[in-house]
Amino acid sequence: MKKLLLSAALLALCTAPLLALDGKALYSEKKCGMCHGMDGNSTSKMFPSLAGKAADFLAAETMKIKSGERKGRMTVAMKNNAGVKHLSEAEALAIGEYLASVK
Repeated sequence: MKKLLLSAALLALCTAPLLALDGKALYSEKKCGMCHGMDGNSTSKMFPSLAGKAADFLAAETMKIKSGERKGRMTVAMKNNAGVKHLSEAEALAIGEYLASVK
């Protein structure tokens, strides 16, 4: 039994990086680039550029929009967007980490 548990724990540690969420793919899949620019650099004054911002800030603000805690001109549209409506905290952080790495 101990060997089985040890093997399972070792397998989990070894495969964890493989299971990491791909923020760039999620950004594309959730269609964030339609408003915020394909690389996080918006070309419109209506939508903020997200590239280079802190990952935890981006994730937290996105989750505040999703919950309705953050309100603003465009937050209603963003909150009702399917990409945000079904976004998990882990996905928001993965997207934030991708955007933080973009210049």
